[in-house]
Amino acid sequence: MGCEVSTSKHTAQGVKIVQYMKRHGCITALEAQQEFGCARLAARINDLRKLGFAITSTPVVFLNRDWVKTRIAQYSLEE
Repeated sequence: MGCEVSTSKHTAQGVKIVQYMKRHGCITALEAQQEFGCARLAARINDLRKLGFAITSTPVVFLNRDWVKTRIAQYSLEE
């Protein structure tokens, strides 16, 4: 499986997302926004899946800034 690099902003973000998951094991929307300004991580994950990447989504519960339990998706590459 590979990801062809083009000048598309979405493809460039996709490459960064894959590299981040390989380095760190997983990624959340907050990490994608902070690391490289990706505001639509779920859309980029969908693009990557269409390119053939096997990516799993795991629900994670955490406390937000108001101390309310919130569920977010955590994405990782399947091995």
